[in-house]
Amino acid sequence: MSKYKDSIDEVVDLGCRQVVLTGFGEPLVDKNLEQKVGYAKSKGLRTYIICNASLLTKARGAGLIKAGLDELRVSFYGMRKESYERVMVGLNFEITMKNLADFLETRTELGSKRPRLELNWLVLPENEEDTDLFQRYWEEKADAIEIWKPHNFGDGRDYRQRYEEV
Repeated sequence: MSKYKDSIDEVVDLGCRQVVLTGFGEPLVDKNLEQKVGYAKSKGLRTYIICNASLLTKARGAGLIKAGLDELRVSFYGMRKESYERVMVGLNFEITMKNLADFLETRTELGSKRPRLELNWLVLPENEEDTDLFQRYWEEKADAIEIWKPHNFGDGRDYRQRYEEV
């Protein structure tokens, strides 16, 4: 936490207005995430994370709301158990759905509109047929949804090609 606070203090001095508390991996693995959000907020920073909601327990959700998290972006890639678990390998569809429902309920109970909940969808061959269902289901529940198609960022690589075996 000491190094984190030093880093936050430094970027605030440089004029930073927002921090994304996400790197490579799942931010909810960090047991100090709520403290980190709280410290960033105490310095006037806007905060958000990008997660998969698999670890978004009721307690974690309440903690993030109380800490002042501004935005929670969730990568969610399947609207049926089969499609979700095929794309989100190792995660459980029912648990993630319950976590998101509990989060929305907790946010309402706490009388908060924050964090803003955005669900992100990536159209893949494994979940393509669920895209309309995703939109219909989450459009009324989430504050925002985004639907993306895979694209090539450069290097002449074809990132749309998928392999069964790596």
